[in-house]
Amino acid sequence: MKTLYLSIIVAIGIAAVVSSFFFLVYPFTSNNQTVPSSAPPPQVSTVIIPKDSEDQSSGKNFEPRYLVVVLGVNNTVRWINEAVVGNTVVADDKEFPLFWNATNYPFNGVLLEGKSFNFTFTKPGEFGYHTEPHPWLHGWVLVLPQSAENATQTVVLNDTKIPGPCEIFTLPCPNNPSFSAQKFGSDIYIEKITINGVDSYAIVNPSGVCVYPPSYRDSCTSPIDLAILRLVGVDTSIRQLEKIPVIINGVNSDFSFNYTITGGQIEQARADISNKALILSIKTTGDGTLIADLSRELIDPKANGQDSQFIILEDGQEVEYRQIKTTSTDRILNIPFPYGISKIEIIAPEPIR
Repeated sequence: MKTLYLSIIVAIGIAAVVSSFFFLVYPFTSNNQTVPSSAPPPQVSTVIIPKDSEDQSSGKNFEPRYLVVVLGVNNTVRWINEAVVGNTVVADDKEFPLFWNATNYPFNGVLLEGKSFNFTFTKPGEFGYHTEPHPWLHGWVLVLPQSAENATQTVVLNDTKIPGPCEIFTLPCPNNPSFSAQKFGSDIYIEKITINGVDSYAIVNPSGVCVYPPSYRDSCTSPIDLAILRLVGVDTSIRQLEKIPVIINGVNSDFSFNYTITGGQIEQARADISNKALILSIKTTGDGTLIADLSRELIDPKANGQDSQFIILEDGQEVEYRQIKTTSTDRILNIPFPYGISKIEIIAPEPIR
């Protein structure tokens, strides 16, 4: 009998060893597919509600306020409340019901100090959110697909609620030379217009409209706006606002020429009093666009008391331009230029100051 018990124990031991060896050599499979054991776990993206953000005068907001994530890589977002008071995370709208339901009553809750809330985004798009107790705290999550290919689709604008190029770029529709639109997610449109060989873009979404290259109003400058533009192949390395003094009678004056530029650099700004012109020396690196902020105190053509047109010359040749904004103190012009020019003249029928 002892021999029988011993034989059973030995048999069980051998079976265990063989089974262990089998599973070490041949991992568990399902439908003849080996389950990967070394795939990296998705990363969690973190947004902080900072201390003192409950005080609007502190200027603090979600950190980061604009978050860009990629599906399957870091699309789980964790909000951590570091403020000493309670906060909530609330979706701006019902466009993505899962996010809305997870963050709105009765499903949401107040995050006390040190507490966190997680949500995993499952589709591309732009998702705005805020906190109920402190409405100045507002943030956005841009969710991108793993591949930028086919992330957008070309569309024809047939919804009257979506502004087109005539409204955005203040152009006469019959003379619109080249226009296209693409759609990202469910409600974001990227519009492109080409004027004199220079491309301009607009992003239209439920929260408003922005334009690119940057102008002085409603410019696409947030990380989310720039990420959307990069999806459609836009080079977003645009210079920010620059200024140089205006030379009058050979010396630097109290006036400055404020501008942004792509495709070049302004090397000098000089007022030619006798010819009623502001003359810009430019060094180009390619075709580009100059956004010129012209002080009315310096140059401001009028006709019968109303604003009149400038004359723009590039190396002596008159070119078209767009006036994109006027205020009581400034007139802002969009001036495209080709590679190789060295001088831009902004001429007014009235004398320069």
